[in-house]
Amino acid sequence: MKLFLINVCLTVVILTAFGCCLDKEPGNAVHLRGIVEVNHETVTLSDLLPTDAPMPIRKAGATLELCRAPQPGSVRTLRADQILALIRGHTGLVQRLAMPTRVTIRYSGWPIKEASVRDAVSEFLGNHGSDGALPDTARLHLPEFLAANRKDFQLQVTHMQWDFQRQAIEIRLRCSNRRSCGSFLASVILPEPLVELWRIRLLRAISPDSTRHPETALDSAHPPLVARGKPATLILEDATTRISMPVICLEPGVLNQRVHVFDRSSRQVFLAEVVGDQMLHASL
Repeated sequence: MKLFLINVCLTVVILTAFGCCLDKEPGNAVHLRGIVEVNHETVTLSDLLPTDAPMPIRKAGATLELCRAPQPGSVRTLRADQILALIRGHTGLVQRLAMPTRVTIRYSGWPIKEASVRDAVSEFLGNHGSDGALPDTARLHLPEFLAANRKDFQLQVTHMQWDFQRQAIEIRLRCSNRRSCGSFLASVILPEPLVELWRIRLLRAISPDSTRHPETALDSAHPPLVARGKPATLILEDATTRISMPVICLEPGVLNQRVHVFDRSSRQVFLAEVVGDQMLHASL
């Protein structure tokens, strides 16, 4: 009987101590963090806990997988109801947690810095016949969270175009090793004195109908009807309007080929179809 009472007392002491460790201040819930960074592939509940969360809760949370970590440079959002659904089997644990409406998760990894983006853009332009890197005065706009999951990542440009509305360069990049980072967008804002120069330079470099030496890319069986740097006539029309204007061709083109042309009056660049000798057409 005495031994039984001793065992009961020891059990009560152990349970009381466990309760104190689980929640040092009874009635106070453990608040999950609203913004979380991880550096591993699977997100667990313990990743969302504050650093001062009781150890028993941290140990239990480490066994509860919530989702895969997002790709470097992107974020993943979990709603409170989604988290509750994933841990609903742990009633005692749920009662001790206070959750924000949303939890934003990002992969910390290795930050992708502006210098790496500039190097990738310069390489792309060099490979497409454009001389020189971006000017130091150009401003790059990059995603807020941008990282690779490998230290030795290498960036490459997969697409580049001129944004006529913003008067900026729009770029899509990714890591050469696709496992290192996902695809992301960046934009380059140029100072006003350089906008015109870079617009023409870029359009020459990225034209889908030209290569490093556009003249050699034309089919010899179909001689060019417009020549780079030479004047031509552009017809702009829609269902009710037809406008004719003189333009300068930024690249050569054969019949039915689409090329970029420049209007000196409006200082605009148009993508038009070659329809005849020194004659082009585009829709309004």
